[in-house]
Amino acid sequence: REAAEQEAATSALGDYLEFLKKQEQIKRQKTLDMPLHLRTGPNFIDMGCPRSMETEARGAMAMVVKKAVDPKWSTELKKINDAVGQRLEYEARLSAPLSTLSPELPHMFPKRYRSSPPTPYFEPGRRGR
Repeated sequence: REAAEQEAATSALGDYLEFLKKQEQIKRQKTLDMPLHLRTGPNFIDMGCPRSMETEARGAMAMVVKKAVDPKWSTELKKINDAVGQRLEYEARLSAPLSTLSPELPHMFPKRYRSSPPTPYFEPGRRGR
């Protein structure tokens, strides 16, 4: 008689554990059936955005160094840096402290850089059509 009771208890426990496994599987399947944009992640605060222990300023400074090493970006950065340097040199020469007046058009220094967007071509006394 005791063996029969123990077998019934074991089978009842086994049935209960099997029921729990099925419930867990149903819950997991219900989550997987949801569209991706509705699924919740493990942490709702940083969902979709990885954690970073780096400040934005430090990240921006590090990005310039990473891009300078990359061959694709290094040539573009060099071109931009040269153009900015030429523009600064032109503006410094134009407003140099040696003279109090800006030079007239015939005596101005030539621009060695292309402005972005390019400065429109202007001829005095002529309408632009």
